[in-house]
Amino acid sequence: MQTNYLTISEHKSMRFQDSNARLIKVILVKAYVIKKCVEFRYNTWLVEGNLVFINTDLFHESVDVNSDIYVGKNLDLFFVRGSSSVQKYWGDDFLYEVATVVDKVTLPGDRINFAYTLANILEQKAGVRIKRVDETSFGVEILTEKNGNISSLGVGKKLVYWSAELGLDVIEKQLEELRMWIIDGELSCVAVVCHQP
Repeated sequence: MQTNYLTISEHKSMRFQDSNARLIKVILVKAYVIKKCVEFRYNTWLVEGNLVFINTDLFHESVDVNSDIYVGKNLDLFFVRGSSSVQKYWGDDFLYEVATVVDKVTLPGDRINFAYTLANILEQKAGVRIKRVDETSFGVEILTEKNGNISSLGVGKKLVYWSAELGLDVIEKQLEELRMWIIDGELSCVAVVCHQP
């Protein structure tokens, strides 16, 4: 099997707006890492955001064998199944297409949701099976202190998430309430919490 690589010279030959160059590089690295994982038939998670997993079986009950990709509707979650059908379209041409689309649709200083952007590009390709998942339905949101403390996670909840604008002190307090913050006042780790698969 032949392996094609996006070389440094090819990357440099791509003409993008200078203001978007850093954003495009970050997105290309993410897409390239996923590409390499798919080549080895690894299932791959890309998680970007303010969240903590409660357990490791995030989509266990809701896995649809007919879907190759799961995309979070609200949070930046992206799961790719390491299947042969995914390998067909996740090549160097796809990486270039991703970079080109990002360059066209973003303004300088924009933050882009990687999962959402990739899902929109992939939905235009024939044979791509994508399932959008409302991850907030199986998550617990940490809100402001005015909205009260979270004392339990509830049945079936698999992650805790919060807004980027929320202060660290509120996040720490809420995670302590849930027994998920185990760092002392000097930010030294005092315990490691492992979840059984």
